[in-house]
Amino acid sequence: MGRMTGALCWIQPMVGPILRSAHDYLAGRHYATPGGRTAMMRKAAFTGLIESCLVVAVAAAACTPTLGQELRRLPPVREAGASDQDVARLSQRVHELEAQLAAIQNGASPFPKQPVQAAIYLPAGGSSSQAIQPVSLADSIFDEDSAIDIGGYVKLDLIHDFDAIGSTDVFDPATIPTDGRPGQNTRLHARQTRLNLDFRPDQDRDDLQLFVEGDFFGDGDSFRLRHAYLRAGRLLAGQTWSTFMDESILPETLDFESPRSILLDRRALLRLTQPVTDCLSVAVALEDPQPVLDLAVAPAGGDVERPAPDLISRFRYETARWHLQGAGLVRLIGFRETSGAQDEAVGWGFNFTGSFRPREIDRVLFQVAFGEGYESYRQGIDGAVDTNGVIELNPVLAWVVGYEVDWTDRLSSTFVYSVAEGTTASFQPASRAEALDYLAANLVFKPLPRLSYGIEYLYGSRTDKDFARGEAHRIQFSVRYDLP
Repeated sequence: MGRMTGALCWIQPMVGPILRSAHDYLAGRHYATPGGRTAMMRKAAFTGLIESCLVVAVAAAACTPTLGQELRRLPPVREAGASDQDVARLSQRVHELEAQLAAIQNGASPFPKQPVQAAIYLPAGGSSSQAIQPVSLADSIFDEDSAIDIGGYVKLDLIHDFDAIGSTDVFDPATIPTDGRPGQNTRLHARQTRLNLDFRPDQDRDDLQLFVEGDFFGDGDSFRLRHAYLRAGRLLAGQTWSTFMDESILPETLDFESPRSILLDRRALLRLTQPVTDCLSVAVALEDPQPVLDLAVAPAGGDVERPAPDLISRFRYETARWHLQGAGLVRLIGFRETSGAQDEAVGWGFNFTGSFRPREIDRVLFQVAFGEGYESYRQGIDGAVDTNGVIELNPVLAWVVGYEVDWTDRLSSTFVYSVAEGTTASFQPASRAEALDYLAANLVFKPLPRLSYGIEYLYGSRTDKDFARGEAHRIQFSVRYDLP
């Protein structure tokens, strides 16, 4: 209160001149225009200024009772030419402010707490220009049945590469050089740090949710959107994990990339899920198509086209100890030359995943995926365009196996190995990768429920179309703290 009083006393000397100037302005002494006419609209607008000055005067008067007399030293406004309506309204406002001044001098706060209000106005041309009754912004969003959680974690990674690799923040075998060049690198970053908001409008309904999450893997460590979706009953709309993948089998690696062969993608989608039994459900989705084609020898100036959304369906059977999931994809990929000539190809794929728990302390997981033109769902290339503008999609087989175990309440490990093998088109360069291996093994210690330290060994290899091969080894140390 002392600092507030000091600040008000500092502005007190300015209030009297402001009020007198405002009175003169309202009285018309400064309203003369070149033609000698009076700007009545400006007078009405400046009435609001006088009210603002009066509010400042009341607040400043909390420092000294004598300041309140400034309001009474003004010459009569009526004599200055103000309208009766102006006089009546300002007189009423003065009485209200004098009452507030008396309360302030008796110890009341000059800034009573008010709920945040949001006024809603009718659009221009409506039946009324009046504001609809204001409502409390907080009350309009939150009520006793709603809840919002702030989640995420802070994570630091210390990475050392013993061999040359193009991806320094994640371990991507596709970036391993195959020309035999040596190289080492050390890197520290906190880009995996993420934040999310989980809003539940009705805590009694588990099927109604709004969720937003981001991390710092954007360009220049900028904040990047990961998830943003609405889940209402059986419908999910927004951006989240693709229906073609199985996010429940993502292994607990310290490496942000995860196995290179695993399907891992987030897309804007519209998905409908239908429970069949307590264990079985089916889903169908339309997803944003993001085809990737090799245009190394394609006609210059041509563009990849996305004629239709990707269509995906899946089934999932889940019990307390194990689950199985199967998903199918159909997509249309196009290429158009500058001349207008167009070619289209149908991509397809199947993905079978599952996990089971031999004991309560461990879990085995797997994935087997195959098809043509689905590689962009695991950050790869779907196919290539030849010199005639014809698309040829690449067939790929990708499999993953992993094992997770809790050695103790505080000590756990993850072991995972994956392989992706494909065939590139005959006209693609010999330097295109046709096989990728990924292996990870880690040990994670949790001294506190939300704090963990981990160390991980990573190995990867790449084999090109011309059988050139490269390998890379990495050690990664991580510190992570989960938000409550």
